[in-house]
Amino acid sequence: MLIILRYILVFVFDDSMKGIKILYFFPYPIVNRNHGNVTRAIQFLQYFEARKNHISVDFVTEEHNYVTDEKEKMELLFPGLRTFFLQRKHDKSNYLRYLIKGKIPHIINKRQQKKFHTHIPSEVTHRARQQFDEILKANSYDVIIISYVFWASLIRNNPYIGKAKLVMDTHDLMTGQYKSREGFRLGATFEEEMNILNEFHETWSISTDELYLFSQFAPKSKHFFVPVMFEKKPVAVSEDKPYDLIYVASDNPCNQKSAKWFFEKVYPLLPQHLKICVIGGIVKFIPDLPNVHKVFFAETLDTYYQQSKIAICPMLEGTGVKVKVVEAFSFGLPVVCTLRGLDGLPAKKHNGCLMAADEAAFVKHILNLLEDATLYNRVREEGIAMIEKYFDKESVYRELDEILGIA
Repeated sequence: MLIILRYILVFVFDDSMKGIKILYFFPYPIVNRNHGNVTRAIQFLQYFEARKNHISVDFVTEEHNYVTDEKEKMELLFPGLRTFFLQRKHDKSNYLRYLIKGKIPHIINKRQQKKFHTHIPSEVTHRARQQFDEILKANSYDVIIISYVFWASLIRNNPYIGKAKLVMDTHDLMTGQYKSREGFRLGATFEEEMNILNEFHETWSISTDELYLFSQFAPKSKHFFVPVMFEKKPVAVSEDKPYDLIYVASDNPCNQKSAKWFFEKVYPLLPQHLKICVIGGIVKFIPDLPNVHKVFFAETLDTYYQQSKIAICPMLEGTGVKVKVVEAFSFGLPVVCTLRGLDGLPAKKHNGCLMAADEAAFVKHILNLLEDATLYNRVREEGIAMIEKYFDKESVYRELDEILGIA
């Protein structure tokens, strides 16, 4: 009788400790914070780790994006994280098998996309879907989180998802990202994107702008604002800092265009004694200049933010939210930006930014901040207030607890 009772107690206890089982799919490497989307993915994994008594998570990603020792780095970054790597193609060692199970299904899939005039092409290959299905067959999940609408076909017409709640973490309005592509059709692309969101139980938006848009046009999905999250660590205000400006950006096409504008139009109007620190892949597209210090990659940006007075965001295109703008707020740096730098911010004025409509205004805002301590402190405090109200890490953690149903 005691043995039977013990087994009953163990079963009940273990069942109560299972909590929520989540599959989180993010296709890109997470070992280097060289893109805003990677910062977001890392923040989610840190949240899951902080709630490990309530959540167990399997991380699924795409193998071909990982190079050299990045898998080992990821294990050091998140020890104990169970990770599955999806392959894009079948093994070619048996060529006949590769043709039957890989190449031919891939061709059929591409032809179907053309036939149905797909405006948001799927990134899911036949092999990736096959491996994803194998993961679902072997595991039962309460929540499946997919990053980006162009990976939605991982769950489309999938008989193995069971009773899992399907969540789309959008990252961006992809219609806006595709608008420069040849043959782009606004109405058809936007309609297809909204139809994809309607396939999910929930849509998580990184931006309040996109939250409004998605909730209006994808009513079948339940919508939540899930922002990037940072801790406040404002640095002391001081004129004795090595950098007047800090510019952090990856090398995506939108950033390339923006950097070209800044260094061709704004930079020549700035006093040449100003020191500028540029960090990220964008440095490959910036000429060598005497007052510009270039850093291709930094493990942490903390020191550079602490050594800088003003952050700049000269974005001309893009969607979502500019993660580096919010990160600058967390260090107490005022931001000078273009209109696109305000994208996704819940407040468009008195938000830690001075917005410039052209290069002359951009220069004027920089010089005014450097010369007017009262203005500098006001804009700085507005940015810190934005962190406290919308982007505070512990507050977002509590919001995620509520969304996921964690007591």
